[in-house]
Amino acid sequence: MIEELKNIWTEGTEDERKILELAVQAIRQKRERNSSYVSGFLGLKGEFVDEAKQTYRLMCL
Repeated sequence: MIEELKNIWTEGTEDERKILELAVQAIRQKRERNSSYVSGFLGLKGEFVDEAKQTYRLMCL
């Protein structure tokens, strides 16, 4: 599996490398924030704007 990932990274298209980046981002967000994998794959990042009002801002990365 590691060799296949290395091959995709070195020989793959820009789109294939972006998919790998998003997969890593999704895993990292799941581990760090206990968020869903989907938000990581979609390239979403969020932050609380106003804790009292529970206002949340989503940003595309």
